[in-house]
Amino acid sequence: MGGFHDGGFWDYDVQMACIVKDSNAHGYSLTFSGSVHGDESSWLGGSRDADFSQSGSSDTLKNAWYAIETEQQIHGDAITCTASDSSDVSSLLNQIGAATGVAGLVISVIAL
Repeated sequence: MGGFHDGGFWDYDVQMACIVKDSNAHGYSLTFSGSVHGDESSWLGGSRDADFSQSGSSDTLKNAWYAIETEQQIHGDAITCTASDSSDVSSLLNQIGAATGVAGLVISVIAL
């Protein structure tokens, strides 16, 4: 559960990307894209908030859980997130993957 809030004038598109890394350097992504509206379009009924909440299960994450726990215990950095109002989700995932040493393709798990 989380969200973005626009307290200013301009409208923004917002993106968030997280990668959960396992001890085999595989990555699993969680992503969100939305829009927040400021004073610029508040008279049109746009919301200042872009909230997300997702619950459920993923067999992909369940099967990788031991390797994710191992990564967390050894390095303490199993999950890394970033957000932006100017980059697309793919760019954010590439940045995080490069910074965390995720090898190869990031597996898309949850789009919030």
